[in-house]
Amino acid sequence: MADALSRGDASNVVLIGCHTFTALEDLPAVENNLAGLRNMLTDPEVWGVPKDRIAVLAQPSNADDVLGVVRQAADSASDTLVVYYAGHGLTDPLSWELYLALSGSRIGDILVHSALRFEYLRRVIRNSGAKKKVVLSVAGPCRLRWTAAPRTSLAKLSSKVPTSSRLLARRLWLSLSLGRSSLRLLVNCSAL
Repeated sequence: MADALSRGDASNVVLIGCHTFTALEDLPAVENNLAGLRNMLTDPEVWGVPKDRIAVLAQPSNADDVLGVVRQAADSASDTLVVYYAGHGLTDPLSWELYLALSGSRIGDILVHSALRFEYLRRVIRNSGAKKKVVLSVAGPCRLRWTAAPRTSLAKLSSKVPTSSRLLARRLWLSLSLGRSSLRLLVNCSAL
């Protein structure tokens, strides 16, 4: 049985999105997803997270800056921490390690340049005192794979976000209402 929805006033959300790149294919839909998700998450009929508890990082270019914002959100969230990334997922050409592309990222012969190493992001999130930690990643031409979740009526939720964000919003709703204390990475990338 699902618990009550996480408390918005004790939760933090970080929305990270890169839609224009110097060396990778642009992803124009990402820009709209950030605004749509922020509006949906602040709606009291959906979740009601206060606006000051949602950080939006559009077009970040520095991994340390991203990690700093996530760490601040992780440190002050006591109920739920949600970190959403939309952009390109990159793999190191030698180690196959996952990186999240930033606006100036590129893949070289032997390493990934100017990207966020996912392992560092994972460490910051796992160190949070939040009861629930949810990571949502939509990377490039990847397809999402979701864990099993109970069926529920989400018509109200679906009407609150743009069509391109509805599936993601439904899964976020289910993750937040499940009440399980775990780190979830919800991504299935063909490149991985």
